[in-house]
Amino acid sequence: MAYQNLDVFLIVVFVVIVVWSLVWKGIALWKSAGKKQLVWFVVLLIVNTVGILEILYIFVFSKMKGGAGKVKEDEKVKSGEGGKGSRVRKVERVLELGRRKVGSS
Repeated sequence: MAYQNLDVFLIVVFVVIVVWSLVWKGIALWKSAGKKQLVWFVVLLIVNTVGILEILYIFVFSKMKGGAGKVKEDEKVKSGEGGKGSRVRKVERVLELGRRKVGSS
Protein backbone atom coordinates (compact mmCIF):
# COMPACT_ATOMS: atom_id res chain seq x y z
CA MET A 1 0.00 0.00 0.00
CA ALA A 2 2.83 2.40 0.82
CA TYR A 3 4.40 1.75 -2.58
CA GLN A 4 1.30 2.95 -4.40
CA ASN A 5 1.41 6.28 -2.57
CA LEU A 6 5.10 6.60 -3.41
CA ASP A 7 4.42 5.88 -7.10
CA VAL A 8 1.70 8.52 -7.26
CA PHE A 9 3.94 11.02 -5.47
CA LEU A 10 6.82 10.38 -7.90
CA ILE A 11 4.54 10.79 -10.90
CA VAL A 12 3.21 14.10 -9.55
CA VAL A 13 6.76 15.35 -8.84
CA PHE A 14 7.85 14.31 -12.34
CA VAL A 15 4.93 16.12 -13.99
CA VAL A 16 5.58 19.27 -11.94
CA ILE A 17 9.28 19.24 -12.92
CA VAL A 18 8.43 18.75 -16.61
CA VAL A 19 5.91 21.60 -16.62
CA TRP A 20 8.32 23.86 -14.69
CA SER A 21 11.13 23.10 -17.14
CA LEU A 22 8.97 23.58 -20.24
CA VAL A 23 7.65 26.95 -19.08
CA TRP A 24 11.12 28.37 -18.40
CA LYS A 25 12.56 26.80 -21.57
CA GLY A 26 9.78 28.32 -23.67
CA ILE A 27 10.30 31.80 -22.21
CA ALA A 28 14.09 31.61 -22.63
CA LEU A 29 13.86 30.31 -26.21
CA TRP A 30 11.36 33.02 -27.11
CA LYS A 31 13.62 35.71 -25.66
CA SER A 32 16.81 34.40 -27.32
CA ALA A 33 15.05 34.10 -30.69
CA GLY A 34 13.72 37.63 -30.38
CA LYS A 35 17.21 38.94 -29.70
CA LYS A 36 18.60 36.84 -32.60
CA GLN A 37 21.03 35.07 -30.27
CA LEU A 38 21.53 31.84 -32.22
CA VAL A 39 24.16 30.36 -29.90
CA TRP A 40 21.97 30.81 -26.83
CA PHE A 41 18.95 29.45 -28.69
CA VAL A 42 20.76 26.24 -29.62
CA VAL A 43 22.26 25.78 -26.14
CA LEU A 44 18.91 26.34 -24.43
CA LEU A 45 17.21 23.98 -26.85
CA ILE A 46 19.66 21.12 -26.37
CA VAL A 47 20.75 21.38 -22.74
CA ASN A 48 18.16 20.40 -20.14
CA THR A 49 18.89 21.83 -16.69
CA VAL A 50 15.36 21.73 -15.21
CA GLY A 51 15.01 25.46 -15.72
CA ILE A 52 18.23 26.61 -14.05
CA LEU A 53 20.09 27.70 -17.22
CA GLU A 54 16.90 29.16 -18.65
CA ILE A 55 16.28 31.29 -15.56
CA LEU A 56 19.90 32.48 -15.58
CA TYR A 57 19.60 33.40 -19.26
CA ILE A 58 16.37 35.33 -18.77
CA PHE A 59 17.46 37.33 -15.73
CA VAL A 60 21.25 37.62 -16.23
CA PHE A 61 22.68 36.84 -19.65
CA SER A 62 19.95 38.32 -21.85
CA LYS A 63 20.37 41.69 -20.14
CA MET A 64 24.13 41.85 -20.72
CA LYS A 65 25.39 44.28 -23.34
CA GLY A 66 27.33 42.95 -26.29
CA GLY A 67 24.83 40.27 -27.26
CA ALA A 68 26.86 37.09 -26.84
CA GLY A 69 25.82 34.69 -29.55
CA LYS A 70 23.98 37.33 -31.54
CA VAL A 71 23.97 36.98 -35.31
CA LYS A 72 25.06 40.31 -36.70
CA GLU A 73 23.77 41.79 -39.96
CA ASP A 74 27.26 41.76 -41.53
CA GLU A 75 27.63 38.04 -40.78
CA LYS A 76 24.30 37.38 -42.50
CA VAL A 77 25.45 39.23 -45.61
CA LYS A 78 28.76 37.32 -45.69
CA SER A 79 26.98 33.99 -45.29
CA GLY A 80 24.50 34.85 -48.06
CA GLU A 81 21.47 35.03 -45.78
CA GLY A 82 20.81 38.59 -46.81
CA GLY A 83 18.44 40.65 -44.76
CA LYS A 84 17.37 44.27 -45.12
CA GLY A 85 20.94 45.54 -45.16
CA SER A 86 21.97 43.45 -48.15
CA ARG A 87 18.79 44.32 -50.06
CA VAL A 88 19.39 48.00 -49.51
CA ARG A 89 22.99 47.65 -50.75
CA LYS A 90 21.81 45.80 -53.86
CA VAL A 91 19.28 48.51 -54.65
CA GLU A 92 21.95 51.18 -54.12
CA ARG A 93 24.28 49.34 -56.53
CA VAL A 94 21.56 49.09 -59.17
CA LEU A 95 20.76 52.79 -58.81
CA GLU A 96 24.46 53.69 -59.07
CA LEU A 97 24.83 51.60 -62.25
CA GLY A 98 21.73 53.31 -63.67
CA ARG A 99 23.20 56.74 -62.91
CA ARG A 100 26.47 55.81 -64.61
CA LYS A 101 24.66 54.66 -67.75
CA VAL A 102 22.55 57.82 -67.89
CA GLY A 103 25.64 59.99 -67.34
CA SER A 104 27.68 58.22 -70.04
CA SER A 105 24.93 58.41 -72.74
